[in-house]
Amino acid sequence: MHNTYYFKELCVEKNSYVKEGTNILKYTNGTYLVAPYDLIIADYSLPEANEMCTDSHYVEVQTTENLQTSVDVSESDMQYIELRKTSKNNNKCFSR
Repeated sequence: MHNTYYFKELCVEKNSYVKEGTNILKYTNGTYLVAPYDLIIADYSLPEANEMCTDSHYVEVQTTENLQTSVDVSESDMQYIELRKTSKNNNKCFSR
């Protein structure tokens, strides 16, 4: 049996960190879309309040397990950069 869901309200903001078990959005029937793990709300496309959720609507999430950053370093500062391990998870970072 297929249920039809009608959107009521968004409980989080775009680009926000959401802990596992947190309500992401609420449906008009009182149920919630709940975060299955710690995540970041990357983007979303949702209907207006009280409108039906369809295949064209989505909430895009990103995991917090693998974080990445990009930093511009001038050629003259490259001599100060070294690669080192910083955690049990073998994450790597640059230090100056």
